[in-house]
Amino acid sequence: MTLQQQINNHVSKSIKKLNLESKKNAVDSDYFKYALKAKEVITADINRDGVKDRIAVLDFCEETTCHPTTMSTEVVVFIGKKDQTFSLLGSYFYSVVASVKKDKNGGIYVHQYDYFDNDGHCCPSRLTKFNLHIKDGKLMSRKVN
Repeated sequence: MTLQQQINNHVSKSIKKLNLESKKNAVDSDYFKYALKAKEVITADINRDGVKDRIAVLDFCEETTCHPTTMSTEVVVFIGKKDQTFSLLGSYFYSVVASVKKDKNGGIYVHQYDYFDNDGHCCPSRLTKFNLHIKDGKLMSRKVN
């Protein structure tokens, strides 16, 4: 299976998960239905084995009235193998808006923006940073500030 097929399969599963969670938390039969709004694939060597890995940054939002209060970002890591294939390592959901940054030493960070109490619906301004790393063969996300 190609990397693109793996990402597409993961997107489908994540949308189902988000829709089920939305339906479970709804007070009536009207609940948010999610869709993929943006996708970015970043190349990095997260496990530092000399083989390039891929990090998919998937932005989901309510499909009819997308705005920051209905957004969610999932960061999905695929480990590259020497035979040019990829395997899913793991993923994390981050609230509202998130982006992936690489530092010059190969570190991978997620910058998540969330709301302070007096932020408008348009503009989450609270920045929280997380470090993505591998520990005992598992993807980990650790808050760094």
